[in-house]
Amino acid sequence: MTPLLEVDALTAGYGGVAVLRALTLNVGVGECVAIVGSNGVGKSTLIRALLGQLPRVSGTIRFGDRDVADLPVEDRARLGMALVPEGRRVFPGLTVLENLEVASGQGGARRRQSLDIVFDLFPVLTSRRGHRAWQLSGGQQQMLVIGRALMTEPKLILMDEPTLGLAPIVSRDVIKAIGKIARIGTGILVSEQNESRLGRLVTRVLKLEAGHLAPL
Repeated sequence: MTPLLEVDALTAGYGGVAVLRALTLNVGVGECVAIVGSNGVGKSTLIRALLGQLPRVSGTIRFGDRDVADLPVEDRARLGMALVPEGRRVFPGLTVLENLEVASGQGGARRRQSLDIVFDLFPVLTSRRGHRAWQLSGGQQQMLVIGRALMTEPKLILMDEPTLGLAPIVSRDVIKAIGKIARIGTGILVSEQNESRLGRLVTRVLKLEAGHLAPL
């Protein structure tokens, strides 16, 4: 599998305290890799460090053929990294369509193509495209946030507990959509507390314990 993200001996943390310690992992093109572990083990810290929201202490981060370890967040985004944050952070006063369009750096046919991909993945958003985001259910808001990430035409999406707080039936719909995203060639690194939620979606599961990868 073609390497997309390669992380070697990454150490990062807050205020001089290392939360991640010499962590090594990789994600291939079109691969979905899960990071599982309980609260506080460093899952969100890892995603923040990969995006550049948190400076590394040591180690390397390669994305495609680039060393991105010292690049700012916006440059990593331009190269094709996208985030689905924990907590369904929509723009509540904007419509569904506006939430999606504001994320796109393209116009014309390419923007319409991205919109078609999102609405094909999440048909429920099609009939609500004119609704304000605050009017959506929690599950629909999560679909919108994933759709907004897709509007950036990413090569890699980092997802921080995308099923958190969702009803089981909605969670299954979200997980099914994540699988479809991987099949179109987008790499995915997804964090969850419990691997059982992800079913057969992922190609590999990595367990994080106290900043280290541990055997499953």
